[in-house]
Amino acid sequence: MALGSYPDVGLKKAHEARDAAKEQETKGVDLVQARKLEKLKNTRSTGDTFKAIALEWYAKQSPQWSASHAERTLRQLERDLFPWIGERPIAEIHSMELLKALHKVEERGAVETADRVRLVAGMVWEFEEASGPPRIAANQRGRHELEIRTQLQLAINTVSMEEWV
Repeated sequence: MALGSYPDVGLKKAHEARDAAKEQETKGVDLVQARKLEKLKNTRSTGDTFKAIALEWYAKQSPQWSASHAERTLRQLERDLFPWIGERPIAEIHSMELLKALHKVEERGAVETADRVRLVAGMVWEFEEASGPPRIAANQRGRHELEIRTQLQLAINTVSMEEWV
């Protein structure tokens, strides 16, 4: 695996890159595959924020919907999700962040809307998983999605239990 040519990459940087590559290799990372994956990640023109991916999902789905449903879904994204998690990279969003955004919707008395917003967020995550360059290794995807859903369900159950007490 090439690390760069001499004038562009100095000896110190080459040694650091070599050491990092060795460390990744000992962790079982396929370096060539990792480099290809990094190139794929950089090809997505819209970025990997929740907002960018949600708008991409919306653009693909909205032609199949009625005008009122498309308008309502976009309004839910813009009002209930984008202000709280829109600018965050989707791979870094924790289920508790989504739960916090859903609580803000519930606080204004829109419990049914909170459930719909949760469903929309789930569809955006599924779209992100199924399209574009993967941000999570293919063999980790199902586990990561299950982990997020489990954390969210636990958080919802915990909050619900606390409200009852």
